[in-house]
Amino acid sequence: MSGVRFTSYMSSVEGKIKRAQRRALTRAGMQVVKDAKANATSDPKVRTGRGRSSITYEIIGEDRVRIGTNVFYMAYLEFGTRFTYARQWLRKAVLDNINTARDFFAEEFGRM
Repeated sequence: MSGVRFTSYMSSVEGKIKRAQRRALTRAGMQVVKDAKANATSDPKVRTGRGRSSITYEIIGEDRVRIGTNVFYMAYLEFGTRFTYARQWLRKAVLDNINTARDFFAEEFGRM
């Protein structure tokens, strides 16, 4: 042929995208967990801190982060019962950090 060679950088670019995405998800998860713990502390009075300290995040697959707890009564605080009002410690943290998470993605992808 004419000696023209094509070089593909697709795998290198895919790796950079996946790493940037994982860093952004990690940063977003950590920020929401931080705010959720602060929200769970504010009301009602914390006795042991078990519920607050159980709040964590987990990256699922390549494009999602799960934030929550394995302490059963935290759901009662989040959603309320017929005896107590909902305190929405997690929902408030997620809604307050949507723009922050978007900024994390913009920063991470801007570094590429």
